Amino acid sequence: MIRPELLRESLAVQEWLEEGRAEGLAEGLQDSLTAILSARFPDLRLPASIRSISNKIVLNTLIRKVAVTRSADAALRAIERVSKRTSP
Repeated sequence: MIRPELLRESLAVQEWLEEGRAEGLAEGLQDSLTAILSARFPDLRLPASIRSISNKIVLNTLIRKVAVTRSADAALRAIERVSKRTSP
């Protein structure tokens, strides 16, 4: 049986853990972005492209922009601009 402390030291395990943390953080920021959009613009149809944005700096920037934007259209334009730049 492999001891847990040996697994934690494994480079592969460390990489998997880091990937999981990054994915979890991105999902949390995506959820925050959609929550702010929903609260500010309740009738807005949320773009699916939000889920394609995984960069935490970009997501934080979008959250700040959406929190202060004056219109749903301006918020959507900002999201779509970023989505196009981050798409493969």
